[in-house]
Amino acid sequence: MTSVLDRLIDLLLAAWRWLVPWAVLADDQVGLIRRLGVTHRIMRRGWNWKLPIVEEALEVCSALDSTALREQSLTTIDGAQVTLRCVLTYRVVDPKLWIIEVETPQTVLNDAGCLAVSELVSELNADEVLQGPEFLIKLARRVRARGRRFGIEVLSVGLADRTTAPTIRLLGKD
Repeated sequence: MTSVLDRLIDLLLAAWRWLVPWAVLADDQVGLIRRLGVTHRIMRRGWNWKLPIVEEALEVCSALDSTALREQSLTTIDGAQVTLRCVLTYRVVDPKLWIIEVETPQTVLNDAGCLAVSELVSELNADEVLQGPEFLIKLARRVRARGRRFGIEVLSVGLADRTTAPTIRLLGKD
């Protein structure tokens, strides 16, 4: 009996979400209104009117968030092997790009960060990567540019770990 009651409550809540003629966007959210599946407008913070059944409100948190990227073993321009692990602090600023275009946020964040790191490391020598303060400045610039493509603003880029480490890769038998 409980599962039937739970399903009925879920159905009523879903119906309410579709039938209510407004959506409220909090200070720490960004969102958009879709009309019949097509993005119609960006929501403002506070009270937003929407047409029942025809329009739906989609929102996402825009508060600051941090994520650690995958550890990367890379080779510098002078042949040295380095291992880096970056940390990004970001916030969502474009709800249309983030909600509609991005399926898996962690994958996109890894794309924005890891690709920028690998491109930059391949252009620099080991000393510049491991000790140079310019490395972080250049890296932050590249990560910010990539992040804009996905609707995020990257506020800071840091290195949780950077060291020289030999890369050992095992080749499997075919």
